[in-house]
Amino acid sequence: MTLETWVGIVCTLMAIISCIFQGVKLWLNRKTSDFSDLSYWAYGIGLIEVLIWMWYGVLKDDWPLILSNLFFTVYLSFVLLMKQQGGRRP
Repeated sequence: MTLETWVGIVCTLMAIISCIFQGVKLWLNRKTSDFSDLSYWAYGIGLIEVLIWMWYGVLKDDWPLILSNLFFTVYLSFVLLMKQQGGRRP
């Protein structure tokens, strides 16, 4: 693997670790009032963004880019569904 690939893997892991705790807290507490309506829209725009980045990763055959954006697609979808359902698990 190239240095570029290793940097991508490390950045992916750091990004996942940075948000996983909020996702776990949301899953356990089912409290979505911490997310404002503005953040709800920001997460929606973020979901579109990560889908585009994932598509770009597929075009470039860049696995760290694909996997990180796949994770964030699932994470953002989870947060949006929880917010939409008022804290009930999807």
